[in-house]
Amino acid sequence: MTAFIDAIFYLNALGVADVILPFFLVFTVVFAVLQKSNVLGTGSQVKRYNVILSLAMGLAVVFPHILGTYPAGMNVVVIINNALPQVSVFIIAAVMLLLMLGIFGISWPGKDGNGGSLVVILSIAIITYIFIASSGAVGIPWWLTWLFNDPQMITLFVTLLVFGVVAWLITRDETDKDADKNMFFKPEWINKK
Repeated sequence: MTAFIDAIFYLNALGVADVILPFFLVFTVVFAVLQKSNVLGTGSQVKRYNVILSLAMGLAVVFPHILGTYPAGMNVVVIINNALPQVSVFIIAAVMLLLMLGIFGISWPGKDGNGGSLVVILSIAIITYIFIASSGAVGIPWWLTWLFNDPQMITLFVTLLVFGVVAWLITRDETDKDADKNMFFKPEWINKK
């Protein structure tokens, strides 16, 4: 066990967390977006341009971090390293919620297209807040400080919230299900092409 822990410390000393992981992350995301969006055009030569541009973007993120030239509080690598674990927690929580709904045979409200936009907006808002909070620009809202001061309070709150949602989904009657479909309505102009 100590050999594995020593290997992790050795990789950290080599700069894997500060250089290699952020570089590969930025490179992969930029390359995927360029390939999918065809911003630079289509054809066999475009892939080379996408690789070069992705390489430049990845290095442009990592070099100022290594040289220490980012302004205070604006280090992109630090923001990425602080935000990704929290985004991972949000993704795991969303997958666990979907698993729980699947276990009980309850269909997700957005599955028929009615609530999908609400889920997307909520996910974007949560991830945006996580990244802004990780940069240090925004802290915990004053009305939520009571929740985050005590780890046992967080556990109690999340447990009660999950059980409350599961109980509501199990015990609601058929008229509530019809009301849920109407709650996530789409305006008619969205469906027009």
